[in-house]
Amino acid sequence: MRHEVFHGLLAGPAMVVVAMAVSVLARPIRDPLWFQLILNLLVVALVLVAQCYLNRRPAAELGLTTRRGWLWQLVAGMVLGVLAVSALVAALAAGGWLVRLTLQWTTRQAESLAPHLAPGLLGMLGVAVCEELLFRGYMLERFRRLGLPVALLLSAAIFSLLHFLNQAHDQTLLGPLNIALAGVLFGLARLATGSLWLPVGFHWTWNWSIIFLYGLPMYRGAPSNSLFTAEVAGPWWITGGAYGPEGSLLATAVLALLIAHYWRQSRQRQLTYWDGVWK
Repeated sequence: MRHEVFHGLLAGPAMVVVAMAVSVLARPIRDPLWFQLILNLLVVALVLVAQCYLNRRPAAELGLTTRRGWLWQLVAGMVLGVLAVSALVAALAAGGWLVRLTLQWTTRQAESLAPHLAPGLLGMLGVAVCEELLFRGYMLERFRRLGLPVALLLSAAIFSLLHFLNQAHDQTLLGPLNIALAGVLFGLARLATGSLWLPVGFHWTWNWSIIFLYGLPMYRGAPSNSLFTAEVAGPWWITGGAYGPEGSLLATAVLALLIAHYWRQSRQRQLTYWDGVWK
C-alpha cells in the first residue's frame, strides 16, 4: 500500500522534471503544437511504464479501454464541455459583463482561421488524454487505498498545484480552487462511468471552447485565432480577469453543480472496481 501511494506522490514531480527537460531539449522546435505533442507523448509513455512495469498493473486499469460504450462516453463528454463553457458565456451575457461577441468566421478570414482551429483541437486532445491518464488514471489508482475522498482530493490538489506552477502569472484567488474542483469533477466522472473517456472528452472541449471557440483568455493570454471573439468587462471574480473564465466565481458555480451531479451518479453506481469503498 505504502509504495503505491509513494509512486502516486512521485508522479507529479517526475512530470515536472520531464516537462522542464523537454522545454530545454525542444527549444529548436518553434511550432507549439509539435512541442506539446512531444511532451504529451513522453508523459503518456512514462505513465504506461510506471503502471505496467513499476506497479505491475494492467494498462486497462488506467481507464482508457475500448469496451462497449466508450465512444458514446467520449462524445457525451465533448458535448458537455462545450455546453459548460457556453453556460459561462451565457451567464456573462445575462449579467451584462459580455461586452461583445464577434463571429470571426467570415469568407475573408476563413483561410487564416482554418489552419488554427483544427490543430488547436488536436493539441487540446493531447493535453486532455495526457492529464487524465496521469491524474485520474495513474494517481487516482495509486491513492485509492487511502479511501475514496482522500484519493479524489489529493489527486485534485496535485493537479491544481502543477497548473499553478505552470501558470504563475495573472493568478486569481479562484483560479487554483477551480482547477482543483475540475480535478474532483473529472475524478467523479471517471467513477460514475467506469472509464476516462467522459472526463477526457469534457477536458478536451472545455479547453478548446475557451480558447478557440470563444477566444477567451486561459492563463496565458487570449488567442489571436478563434471562431468567436468574446470581450468581457467586470470585476475579476466574475470574469476571471486576465486569467480567464477558469478564475471566476461563475466557473466555481458551474463546476460545483456538475460535481453534485456526478457525485450522485457515482454513489448510485455499483463500484466493484473500488472494492466497496462506499461501505
